[in-house]
Amino acid sequence: MWSVRRDQPRTAGAQVSPLVADGLVYIGCRDHNVYALDAGTGKMHWRYTTESTVDSSPALQGGTVWIGSDDHKVYALQAKTGEWIWEFLTGDGVVSTPLVADGILYVGSYDAKLYALDADTGRPRWEYPTGNGIRSSPTFADGVVYVGSRDSSLYAVDAVSGNERWHFETDGSIDDSSPLVADGLVYVGSLDHRVYAVSASDGASS
Repeated sequence: MWSVRRDQPRTAGAQVSPLVADGLVYIGCRDHNVYALDAGTGKMHWRYTTESTVDSSPALQGGTVWIGSDDHKVYALQAKTGEWIWEFLTGDGVVSTPLVADGILYVGSYDAKLYALDADTGRPRWEYPTGNGIRSSPTFADGVVYVGSRDSSLYAVDAVSGNERWHFETDGSIDDSSPLVADGLVYVGSLDHRVYAVSASDGASS
């Protein structure tokens, strides 16, 4: 067992979920850094510095780590070395955890948009505007991307075209709750004190 402490103020701590793969622990911190730590010892394997706090959790697939930062960017980094691959600039901070499916990276931003980017190059495929910032992390199932927005709505967006399939309105902001799809239903929490289960195919609640 181990713990790692950085000589930084308390405000520079980590408040996101780590990701563990191939003997390394990947985590973003409010000291502007993304870290890869040895899972057995906690020794730093590499560090990549962004331009602001990192309140996004990482995603990993095929040797690449993707993560968002409050500097308005999404980063793609080499999982083994931390070397920069590409970055994409959104209109505001990115705290949403990226999702990779079928070669496409999906991520939300505080600029109120859900983005679809080529996972290898960062080139935009499409963007979908909501009515407020997105902190929620997207979920993918059967060709559809589901994400919540601070405009109080849950959205289902076609993964290829970026066209809206449907949206479902709650009575409060969908903030840090991320949708879960199971058995034909989408589950999500809202700041209206409710948890919702709606049809994945059309958003119907009954």
